Amino acid sequence: MRSHSFHRGTLALVAAAGFLAVGTTTVSAQPVTRPAAPAGTAATAGALRTTGAAAGVLGATDVVQTFGNMATGSCLDDSQQFGLRGYGCNGGVYQKWNVHVWGDGTRQLRNLATNECLYDDGYTLATRACNSSREQSWFAHKNGDRVTFESQATGECLDDSEYGLRTIQCYYNRNQTWR
Repeated sequence: MRSHSFHRGTLALVAAAGFLAVGTTTVSAQPVTRPAAPAGTAATAGALRTTGAAAGVLGATDVVQTFGNMATGSCLDDSQQFGLRGYGCNGGVYQKWNVHVWGDGTRQLRNLATNECLYDDGYTLATRACNSSREQSWFAHKNGDRVTFESQATGECLDDSEYGLRTIQCYYNRNQTWR
């Protein structure tokens, strides 16, 4: 098992991965324990390199990002009123995601507005209370400034199309590509 802990601190200005966050935030949290990756899982599969911190409970390498779909132009959006969906990009907090990198190279995406994490169990794509489960862990396959998210639990990729936001077999096409 791996143990991750967050440190109390203050943030004034952070620039990371082409995104800029300005503000002052006090950060504190309890330690989170995460099971080790299963044997044969690539520890750095498509790893995005992230540095810095921003608003919310963040680790030393967390960044806040907005993800726009290459095919639909919609952004990954989560709100209490409408839930998880692809929605026109507007820069709102519902479209901002804290990206935490686990020790095995996978990512956890926590929405800043709802404080819930992207979840896929093969039956449901939604956001749920954050934990360290494989259902909330995503491989990030990076290609330049673009990324495809593959669920560690199901092996399916996050896809947005005329059928809506879902996870399906990975094709690495524009519907499964985010920037």
